[in-house]
Amino acid sequence: MTASHKAPAEVLGRRLAHARRVWWTLAPLTGLLLTGSVAYQLYFAFISYVLQHTGTTRNTGAGSGVTQVIVSIDGFYMLLLYLAELMSLLAWLRYIWLSLLLTDRIAPGLRRLSPLATVTGFFVPVASFWIQIQAMNDIARAARRGETQRRPLNPVLPAAITLSLFIALQFSRAVAGIPIDVFSDPNAAQHAMQMSSIADIAAFMLLILCDAFMLSVGRGQARALAKEKGRRSEPAPELREEKSKEGMSD
Repeated sequence: MTASHKAPAEVLGRRLAHARRVWWTLAPLTGLLLTGSVAYQLYFAFISYVLQHTGTTRNTGAGSGVTQVIVSIDGFYMLLLYLAELMSLLAWLRYIWLSLLLTDRIAPGLRRLSPLATVTGFFVPVASFWIQIQAMNDIARAARRGETQRRPLNPVLPAAITLSLFIALQFSRAVAGIPIDVFSDPNAAQHAMQMSSIADIAAFMLLILCDAFMLSVGRGQARALAKEKGRRSEPAPELREEKSKEGMSD
C-alpha cells in the first residue's frame, strides 16, 4: 500500500474506483450469506422454542430432508460466511486507506491520522471506534470540497457504522463464549441462536451503512480528483507568463 503515497492523482483515482468495485462485489455476496445465516438461526431458535414448550419437534420440519441437508452443510456455510466477511473487511480498509491518500491530495493538512495509523488502529480495542469515526469524518470533509454546493457535514453515517460494528462484535463475542454443551438445553440454545442472529443482522446493517457512506462521498471525491488533475495539467504561472510574452513578440 505504501506505493500509493507517490502515485499520480490519475492512478490514485483508478485505484480508488477499483476498491469501490471490489467492495460492491463482495458486499452483496456477504449480505446474501448473512441473510441465509439469520434465517437458519431464527428457524432453529423456533425449533428450540417448540421443543422447550411442547417436548417435541413435530410439525416444525426438523426431521425433513431439507433440514438435514442444511445441518450437514452448516460448517461449510459458516466458513464461507467468515471468508466473505474477512474479504469485505479488507476491501473496506483498502477503500479507507486510498480515501485518506486522496484527502492528502485535495485537502492537505485536513486529515488527523495517517492511513497506516487508521488501518492498524481498526484492530485496537475501544480506540478503533473513535479512530474510524475520525477517519470517515476527515474523508467526508475532504469530499465536500469537490461539491459545487457544499452540504453540511453529516456525522450520522460514521456514528451509525461504528454503532453497528460495536453491536455485531459484542453479540458475536457473547455467542463465541457459550459452551457447546449449553446447546443441549432448548432454552439456552434458543437464546444463543437469537443472539447470533442479532450479530448477523448488525453485520448486514453495517454493510448497508458502509455502502451508503461510499455513495455519499463518491461524487465529491470524483470532482475533487478531477480538479486536482486539472491543476496538475495546467502550466506553472511562470510558464504561462513566458508563453504570453512569446505571443506578444510574435
